[in-house]
Amino acid sequence: MRHSLFGVFCCMAASTLADSANAFADPPKKQTDEEITKLLVGKWTVDEGDGQKEPKIKGVVQYKKDGTVEAEATVEINNNTIKVVISGTWKVSDGVVTETVTKSNVPELIKEGLVSKDKVIFVDDKEYKYKDDMGKEKSHKRKKD
Repeated sequence: MRHSLFGVFCCMAASTLADSANAFADPPKKQTDEEITKLLVGKWTVDEGDGQKEPKIKGVVQYKKDGTVEAEATVEINNNTIKVVISGTWKVSDGVVTETVTKSNVPELIKEGLVSKDKVIFVDDKEYKYKDDMGKEKSHKRKKD
């Protein structure tokens, strides 16, 4: 019986040490602008806000290889719903996605020439996570066609 308990203890100790070593492992490698650009191309679902304290936004954003972006969404604010369609350009530099609006169906809300800058936390084939201009962390899921 002593050998069994000793064996279990050794396995537990080894497991704990391995977990501790993993905790001190190098942080994930920072993605290059080229990697981010390649991974961002495609359609992403947008689903954020509660419609009360902040607008509820549901829609799709499509980043294209040619550096253009298109977005279509419904925005709900205090029981009012607005359909928003915008297009523009995008690029990645120093881990920041810069988007510039070139066309908007609601220029009173989203003006042409508006620039947003989002700091990429990470992007892969399923999720795009970033911090917006206001420092708020946001996430989009890749849309399957």
